[in-house]
Amino acid sequence: MIEKKFYTLREIAEKISVPYHTLVYWQKEFDIKPRVSYERKFRRKLFFDEKSLKEFRWIKFLVKREGYSVPGARSKLAAIHRFQRGKEVKGRILVWIRGEIAEILELLNNSNYG
Repeated sequence: MIEKKFYTLREIAEKISVPYHTLVYWQKEFDIKPRVSYERKFRRKLFFDEKSLKEFRWIKFLVKREGYSVPGARSKLAAIHRFQRGKEVKGRILVWIRGEIAEILELLNNSNYG
């Protein structure tokens, strides 16, 4: 089955079992930006991507399951994002270090010191 790439808030509401009006509130409170929007007959249509869907799922988990208030969930979500960015940076640094070590090993293997 092919997964959709973009969703309306109503589709996300059905997908994660949260009322539509709650998602509208969360979108504003957590400043979740739509990835695509267009206007049609005096109405603006907003579409959200998989990343936004995951954000809404995190918010639902923090607010409904873990019992965080909206400000508390906002802080926790920011901490989660900082942690993930830190992991990405560390991962890139490790890849760079591995590349440098591989180059050093290649130089040593190709030299007359072996």
